Amino acid sequence: MSQESETAEFAQPDLSAVPTGAWVRSTTRAVRRGHSGAPVSELLGDVYTYVFTGIIAIVMAVTVAGRVGTGFHLADAGPAVLDPSWLGPIAAVALVGAILGVIARLGPLGVGPAGATWWLPMPVDRASLIRGSAIGWILAVTALGGVGAGVLVSLVPTTTPALVVVAIGLLIGANLVLALSLTQTTTALARRRARRIASVGDVMLLVAPLCWVILAITRPQFPLFAALPGIAVVLILAVAATVQGIALFRRLEHIQGITLREQGARAAYVGGAVVSLDAREVGRALTDVGGKDSRRRLLAFSWVTNARTAIVAADLTFLLRTPRNLAQVIALAALPAAAAASGLAAPWLVTLLLLMSGYGAALACTAGARAAQAAPVLDRVLPLSAKEIRRVRHIAPILVMVLWSVIAFGAVGLGRGDVVGWANLGIVAGPALACGALRASYRPEPDWSGPLVQTPGGAIPSGVVANLLAGPVLVIFTLIPTMIAGFASVGPILVLVQIPFTLIAYAISQRVPKPKSR
Repeated sequence: MSQESETAEFAQPDLSAVPTGAWVRSTTRAVRRGHSGAPVSELLGDVYTYVFTGIIAIVMAVTVAGRVGTGFHLADAGPAVLDPSWLGPIAAVALVGAILGVIARLGPLGVGPAGATWWLPMPVDRASLIRGSAIGWILAVTALGGVGAGVLVSLVPTTTPALVVVAIGLLIGANLVLALSLTQTTTALARRRARRIASVGDVMLLVAPLCWVILAITRPQFPLFAALPGIAVVLILAVAATVQGIALFRRLEHIQGITLREQGARAAYVGGAVVSLDAREVGRALTDVGGKDSRRRLLAFSWVTNARTAIVAADLTFLLRTPRNLAQVIALAALPAAAAASGLAAPWLVTLLLLMSGYGAALACTAGARAAQAAPVLDRVLPLSAKEIRRVRHIAPILVMVLWSVIAFGAVGLGRGDVVGWANLGIVAGPALACGALRASYRPEPDWSGPLVQTPGGAIPSGVVANLLAGPVLVIFTLIPTMIAGFASVGPILVLVQIPFTLIAYAISQRVPKPKSR
């Protein structure tokens, strides 16, 4: 055989012997099942448990939404009350924004660390390799849209049949995940595009309560022409989802490996945090989506003169340079104000929204403390004791939450005719919210060795549940006077009674637990 024929034969390998990506996925699943050693009966039991848990969660969400809806729609709604029809579009905007923010940060398409190490270098077609991940994301987000639509039907009255609304929710979820998946197949700027889409979701979450405030003040009538026929909307969304689905599965081969690695690693990180019931890790993963390392503007820190002011400056800068947390603080301040100004919500519901919104805003303000708890490198090099650092970490969240509480509590008081009283109550109650969030940020790692508690989702150690509820329990206990004011009225006595409760919250949150002896 001549040298030319040998070269030609070497240059043209037999591609029929190369496996497909689908074969690699199926073989990996078969090997994983073989190594697990679990029988088929156990697999069916797990499937039954997951399905049963999902059904229970959906029923509970719809039931709670129905009970909350009765608090929104008062029987004596008159011209001075916002038209309840506006709540549907506002809640839909918030739900779409939440879905956009989450799936843009997690992918939607990606390959986990193990898949990035073993699958991507293989000489197989990438389309069939990641088709399973694409189908899984499409089904998950589609189901999430349907559940959200079902909750909205229970929360907001509508003349459209419930099945049509649920179908619209399913198709909106499908279109969102398909559109975001297509952005990963277009250019090499998928990471920057994901960051922009996540910012759009954050802006939608911010705009929804602000629009509710504007509508509660102006109280316009709901336009009849805005309600399109449900069947027409379903058909339009179905056609859009079909077109996007065909385009996506034709372009799966064009997704770059670096995009699959980054998004898959983030999704795996969040999945591990969810399995470990660690809400702090979930928040860290969803806060940063690959932001810029450099800044165009420099902030003047002339007031930073020692270690204490440096910690305060770091916490405030962390909040200002994290748009998602900043938007969360602003949006949650508008939520109870909108509920109180619209005249739709009962007093107990306004109080519940006020406490939940305050705790959520306080969690956003304590992102610096959570980062310090995860990587206490800076805290350990500062010439301060652990207890002193814990005290200094209270300054920035308390300052922000006092300002937040004056605005949110004052807006609630505006709807009840006592702005000054509610603003004074917010001044003394805001620090208690910050202390509860700080206690949650510095809580120790969960103890998995305690006794088990049976739940619909399986057995969970009691120590894990107690660890998760450390911050909320402190907030509920120390804001008892505020809850009483929500059901009755604010008076000077309740404001004075709230002060010692806030001091108790500070004393508990600044306490540094002693290390366990081995």
